[in-house]
Amino acid sequence: MRKILKILKRAMKKEYLFVYGSLKKEYNNYYAKFLRKNSLFLKEGYITGKIFQISWYVGLKKSIFKKDKVFGEIYLIKNPKKVFKILDRYEEASKYNIKGYEYKRAKSIVYLNRKKIKAWVYFYKNS
Repeated sequence: MRKILKILKRAMKKEYLFVYGSLKKEYNNYYAKFLRKNSLFLKEGYITGKIFQISWYVGLKKSIFKKDKVFGEIYLIKNPKKVFKILDRYEEASKYNIKGYEYKRAKSIVYLNRKKIKAWVYFYKNS
């Protein structure tokens, strides 16, 4: 019985992803299309942070100042294990702090109007 409850609890847990760069719906690259195919777009929102131009791509760093807002899109992920395996490879990221990776995937508060949710975010970790 405990095993069944554990499986049901895991199935009910929703995983969200906040995107702010090349994964947004305005992009037509393979990974943005993959995300759209394997998730449900909820709405636009923002996170407290700052965007930095790294090269041809951008990175997001957290900020302690509420005025620092980065706007992006929030998705409900259909198959988190599959999706994050692919997107982590694309972002050269991990939810673990692996040396050599530019990004770390971590949960953070994301604001949708007056509501807030916890969503996965790809944070730039190099300075």
